[in-house]
Amino acid sequence: MGNLPRTAGGYAESVAPGWQEGPETIRTMLTQARVGYTFLRCSTEEARNKQETMESPPGRESLDRMASLHRLIHAFWDEESKGWIRSCTLEGDPLDRTIDTYDQPFGLLALAEAYKVYRNGGVVHGRITGQGDTANPAHGFRDLAYAPLEGLDRFARDPKGGGYWERRNGTAASPMVLYPQYRRQNPHMHLLEAFLQWDKMDPDHSPALSRLLYPLYGGMVMLGDRR
Repeated sequence: MGNLPRTAGGYAESVAPGWQEGPETIRTMLTQARVGYTFLRCSTEEARNKQETMESPPGRESLDRMASLHRLIHAFWDEESKGWIRSCTLEGDPLDRTIDTYDQPFGLLALAEAYKVYRNGGVVHGRITGQGDTANPAHGFRDLAYAPLEGLDRFARDPKGGGYWERRNGTAASPMVLYPQYRRQNPHMHLLEAFLQWDKMDPDHSPALSRLLYPLYGGMVMLGDRR
């Protein structure tokens, strides 16, 4: 993982044999979210295999994993629109401010994995943020996850046709939405995946997820005994 090329804006979008960076001149939220999720997933397995605790000193790879999540949270996040934008420059400056609904669940999944690492006392607890047990950063990751959920609910939901608009420029529907009467399965499938993962990670907050899921899937999905 340490061989993966990166800039201030994040990890390389593609690589050739020998870890040679690809030709892309941007960093996309989708790639950074998937890389962040993968690295954090490795943290979970690594901690389990080595039986590491919160007192274990973080290694270089652990720091890299959290750095990738830090870039995702800050470089791609649009606070006003409550969503992650499409892309940044190699230096981490906002580039394409379109908020793609397909991208959002991958950020949610990365945050869920970070929440799990910290909640379970992962190898990087407290050491990177400077916080101790009294300020468990897992709570911060949970709060961050509910911000894009708010953005989807406020700015992307189609009250007439159901489901979510696939793209928006900030809080307005994007002109790239050519066929607003249709809903593609792919983004909504990944939204469902992310919603269910957060229901598993944080069942006490699932009523908020229920509010999103029920209109979208017509009551077909049950969260515990809640609709």
